[in-house]
Amino acid sequence: MDVKFGKVVSLAALLVYANSVHCFKCYRCSSSTSFKDCNKAISTVNCEELQGLGSLQNVTFACTSVSLTGTIGKRYIKTCIPSLPEFQFCELLKNQTQTLSGMVVQECNVCYRELCNGSGQLNHITNLLVSSVALSTFMLLLKIK
Repeated sequence: MDVKFGKVVSLAALLVYANSVHCFKCYRCSSSTSFKDCNKAISTVNCEELQGLGSLQNVTFACTSVSLTGTIGKRYIKTCIPSLPEFQFCELLKNQTQTLSGMVVQECNVCYRELCNGSGQLNHITNLLVSSVALSTFMLLLKIK
């Protein structure tokens, strides 16, 4: 009985470890001051676990670093997005932010390796806005397919 229980526990631990290994990770932070300030409170996030993104099936992810300015001030954000070519994502972001919030995209970078949007990795919006654009992008992609 103890041997079987030990095997079950080992298998469960292996499955948990394997699942955590396969989750795509990006850095995540937000600041109204600068990317340097954003990096002070930076954390890692499993993209599959983000609300709205993780429920999509067969999705690949990328990391982004975005800065915006507008009537409500400046926003510097790093987070996960559905994987799109940088030009396509940034154009969509520019159109959506201008329309929805009147903010203007100052910088928009996309990278495709895990944790590639950390400090020094990319050049220098609120999280909700980026997540909204990411979700809109996937809805658009689903309609195209």
